[in-house]
Formats: sequence, C-alpha cells, structure tokens
Amino acid sequence: MKKLLVLLAVLGMTAPLFAVTGERVDFSMAYDDATKGVTISYQVVDTATGLPKTNGTNPVGIALRLNTDAVEGSANVDSSGTSGWKVANTAAVLQVSSFFDIFLDYAYSQESATPGSYVLRSGHPLAKWIVTPGVDKGVAVLPASKVALCMAHLRASESATDWTGPASDDLVKIALTPGAGEMTFIVLNADENRGGVVGNDVLATNLPIEIGSNPCPGDEAYPYEKRADICDATGDYGPPDGWIGYDDLILVLAFYDITCDTAYPPQVDPDTNAFCHRADISDASGEYGPPDGLVGYDDLILVLAFYDTPVCNPQ
Repeated sequence: MKKLLVLLAVLGMTAPLFAVTGERVDFSMAYDDATKGVTISYQVVDTATGLPKTNGTNPVGIALRLNTDAVEGSANVDSSGTSGWKVANTAAVLQVSSFFDIFLDYAYSQESATPGSYVLRSGHPLAKWIVTPGVDKGVAVLPASKVALCMAHLRASESATDWTGPASDDLVKIALTPGAGEMTFIVLNADENRGGVVGNDVLATNLPIEIGSNPCPGDEAYPYEKRADICDATGDYGPPDGWIGYDDLILVLAFYDITCDTAYPPQVDPDTNAFCHRADISDASGEYGPPDGLVGYDDLILVLAFYDTPVCNPQ
C-alpha cells in the first residue's frame, strides 16, 4: 500500500523537469471499422535515426488525452466536433497492455471511496479529462468524447527486476460508439497534468497525432495509400502517421535514383540501408508493384498520387 500511495501522488504532479535525450516514444493510432475500435500503440525510437530502439528507456507510466470527436488538426485536442462519436462506458476498453498493471485514477477513486479497497490490476485506464488541474481527477464520467488514459507499472518488490517495460506495445484498444454524424477526427496528446509519458524520467514523444475517418473508395486505394505513408512529420523520419505529405516526399527524394543494398550495404551501414528501403515502396512497372530495391520515379509517383491526404480507412 505504501508504494501505491506514492504512485497515486502522480495524480497531482506535473511532468519532471528533465527529459531523457536521444530517444522518443512514437505513438500511433489505428482504426478498425469492424469493431469501431481505436488501437493506440507506441514504439521507442532513436531520435537521430527514427529507427526502433531496443536498449533505451522505455515507458513505465503513461498519461494521455484522447478526443474522439475533434476538429481536423492534431493541435485541436481540446476542440469539439459535431460527429457525436464517444466512449460510452468502461466496457469500451477492449484490450490493455499486460505490462501496465495499475490504473492510477481508478485506484484513486477506489481508495478515496473506501480506503484499502483497491486491488492491483483491477479497474480500467479511463480517467477524467482535466479542465481544472488538481480538481479533475479520478475515473472518467461516461459517456464522453474526451477522456484521459492513465496507467503505470508497479514493481513486485523493491528488489524486483521487472521495472523495464517493452520498447513497443499495443497499449490499449477502445471501442467507440457512433454519433449522429460521420466520424471526423480522433486526436491523441500527452496529458502533461498527469505527468505525460515517463520512464526513469519524462520521455519525449511525437504527440499530438490524429487520424480521420476518410473511408477508402471500395477498399482498392488502401494498400497503395498505406504504402505511401512511410514516415511522420517530426522531421526525424519517425513511423507512419496516417498522413501522406512533405515528410514522405522528402524521404523518397533523399534516396532518389539509389539502389539501397549497393549504395548502403546492410552489413556496413544498416541504419541508412533501412531508411533507403523505407523509401522503396514500389517497382518500375508503372503499376505500383512490390519494392524492387531501387528508389526512383515509381516511388515518387506513388507518394505524389496521394500527396497531402490522410490514409483512408478500409470499410
């Protein structure tokens, strides 16, 4: 219980002052029309290369803000749209990473109501959207289109070695309840009032991010659009972000007319080789065939075909 009370103090803390350097936690969202579910995942990457990092500082505490009815634009996490899509109830939480075994706001609500009643690994990560810091805490009031997600990992003992979490994980999957309008935009951001994303210290992220409904016309466009989305907009060649834009175009142009394995042998320069192969998204047939090892006109045309558009969601 002593460790629990220490962790619950996070509810009233702001983020630490010093950030871990050299790495970033890149979040992504994927929407599944069949379940109306949004899966939130993360990958720890090297900030210099944008490539996955397996020996860094991984998250052990995560606090996020999720707006399921937002106005277009990832900065608009606080906006209110007109679609009416929302998180209806706690049963909407379809999946949670097994590493995160304590839901801080749920534990806070349980302990506040009945001291000593909280059971580790019980509850859910849905928390109140903070409007007034220090006042808004505890479990989310549902249904709501704006919810927070708050979870952490508690070591079994002071000497336990299970402190380090996974470098990549499907964090949570949440089912949405449709509203009167078509789904517009879903925006995800760090909840800085709850501490954001932390490992040994606060971790940098690629947040905020967004996804839109944008249904695929007959599904035939999806495979091609997905291939054209090869990195994010951070400028560090992070993971695909659901938008085909300047970042994707620049990565193709950076390796234009280069045969990846010849120019950058994988055994000599594996990082640059990996970047090059990310830019190789098609072949030279003119019919968007599979990657052929050469970054060229075919890859450039595929990105330009969908330039400045969100990746569509298969229906």
